[in-house]
Amino acid sequence: MIKLTIAILALLACSPFSALAEPNGTTDAPVTPSYHYDLYRSQLPTCFDYREAFNIGNDQLSWHVLFSRIRDEYELQSKEDWAQKWGCSGGLTKELMTLTGVEDSTEWIPALEEMLKSALDGVSSDLVPKDQPWVEIEGTTLEEFMDGQGILNDETSNLLNIPSEFERRGGSDRYLYIGEDGRKNDYLPTSEASYQGGVAIMEFYRNTLDNKFLKAPVDGMKCESTNAAMCCWSRDRQYNDNNGQCGLGNCVNKEPGDNTDLCWVEEGDEVFAYPNEDDERDLHCHGVSWSSIEQEYGDVNNDAKWNSLFYVSMYDHLYKRGYVDSITDADDFMGEQSMCGCVEDMNPVARADCTEAYATANYTMFQDQDTGLLVLDYAQDSFEIKFRSCEGYNYDANISPTDYQEAERKNKIGLVRKTNDLSAFIYRQYLEGKAEETVIEEYEKTVVGYRHPEVNNNDAAREVVCQAAFEIKFPDKEWALTVVEEDVEGDEEA
Repeated sequence: MIKLTIAILALLACSPFSALAEPNGTTDAPVTPSYHYDLYRSQLPTCFDYREAFNIGNDQLSWHVLFSRIRDEYELQSKEDWAQKWGCSGGLTKELMTLTGVEDSTEWIPALEEMLKSALDGVSSDLVPKDQPWVEIEGTTLEEFMDGQGILNDETSNLLNIPSEFERRGGSDRYLYIGEDGRKNDYLPTSEASYQGGVAIMEFYRNTLDNKFLKAPVDGMKCESTNAAMCCWSRDRQYNDNNGQCGLGNCVNKEPGDNTDLCWVEEGDEVFAYPNEDDERDLHCHGVSWSSIEQEYGDVNNDAKWNSLFYVSMYDHLYKRGYVDSITDADDFMGEQSMCGCVEDMNPVARADCTEAYATANYTMFQDQDTGLLVLDYAQDSFEIKFRSCEGYNYDANISPTDYQEAERKNKIGLVRKTNDLSAFIYRQYLEGKAEETVIEEYEKTVVGYRHPEVNNNDAAREVVCQAAFEIKFPDKEWALTVVEEDVEGDEEA
């Protein structure tokens, strides 16, 4: 049997796959009329040779791309003179059924999808190291970091210097030092401890995050009610990174890029409402989510959920953007809340951005000469975890999981695609049968805009959904900013 090496990229069924053939793309035997006839005489289960269909190059390989290549080979070979020596009973459909091992003409598409998905998910479940610890940062703990405390959160300075951004903003006419070492910055130089923390985060990102599955950052963190975790930040510590409001000469107590609203804070028996008409502080929330229902072949996004949280919390938002501090660390808000944690443990917000994990791996694809089936063999040590903005759908009350799962073409049932939105991703998981209704109910208690996609780009809409959720939960309370007067000690008479 002749094998061609490809690389596949998998997340969920119907996802795109990328493929790479062997550099020379050659086969051992020449493709000639006599060769094809010899295949027929040796009773190859398919009528034709489809090895050239597996030579995908650098195209994006999905079931449809693979089908198109198989179809092209079928049409090309079936027109050859030598092919007229026999009839190919059942035509292309029969060939596809043989290649995928199905007995019904409607089943070969799902079978192709499942083959591509199960190959990678099986590797992630069986071969990738699991429960790896997070990076250790000298001078602080992961518990402190997740709470929004410690050296990484408390300082105001750069973990990441981008020299080109310094040059773009005035260069040597404006800066004494232009380089990658934040300890040498003339404005807010980074402390040694904070700088080394940034180095450790970057090295962990490069050497560990993409090839091992992490365990939870804090013992006991499971997020069983929502199967989702989230970080919400109130401050930007880093300038010249094109994110947030921290800038040269004006970086103290500055806000991150605004993408949500805090609805209210509960502290014991106290409830503090925060209508955004009162010029609420800019806040930024970003989360991850995973399936609440066990998958047959495993799921890369599930297995890498804590990798995704590391990517969101320590790499993408702290190291690259400088976002720090819990929302309740800001003077604007009452109570206490961790910076990062399970969604069910956070106070209600309108929405959050979203990151999901996927993976790539090299495989050898070939047709088994005995069964005629397509086969994928994993190339050892080629697995790599990657991250991207979540791909989901805006909530639509008229579309059920049954509607979605029975639809042959998902884009024809009225769904609107939405990326980088935690609610849209969780709704997609619900449609796919990966999130139960009880999970959705718990999630909505915190991210109140789940059923209201208009909150994504409309601050006024966030006010509406926050107020509606507040009035449902607290019908006897007024949707108004709670003014808390601080006690001021007066001078005591002697």
